[in-house]
Amino acid sequence: MEEHGGDGLERKAGPTAASGGVSSCYRGVRKRKWGRWVSEIREPGKKNRIWLGSFETPEMAAAAYDAAAFHFRGHEARLNFPELAHGLPRPVSSETDDVRTAAQEASLRFRPGARPVAEAAAAEGGGAAPSSSSSAGGPMTVRISPSQITQDSHVR
Repeated sequence: MEEHGGDGLERKAGPTAASGGVSSCYRGVRKRKWGRWVSEIREPGKKNRIWLGSFETPEMAAAAYDAAAFHFRGHEARLNFPELAHGLPRPVSSETDDVRTAAQEASLRFRPGARPVAEAAAAEGGGAAPSSSSSAGGPMTVRISPSQITQDSHVR
């Protein structure tokens, strides 16, 4: 059975009978029985969770969790990669879609074939704002909300 803390999903001791999932060494991450890594986080003060997505690697799922956890809990968050907290993408609001979008962007930094995370952070100046350039070598899908399109259109 899964154990849940007040700050998100806790690590599991092993596979769960209900989901067929496999434990992960990363907070907020589990492996589906068909091999995909998934991430979700509890909203503070609520019982519901925000689905952050399904990912190729556990590191991608962990980075997604970190972006959401840092947004909700700030420097008190227990992160998988605390050394990268300063460079995590920030959601424009606490709306589910905005949190998920930032989480997806954070995960792309760990995509197989992407530049090493430290190199990518250095190239982006270690800033907290999302970057419009891709650190992955090929095509990718970026999900943004209509409010982000309006807000970012004058920045370029």
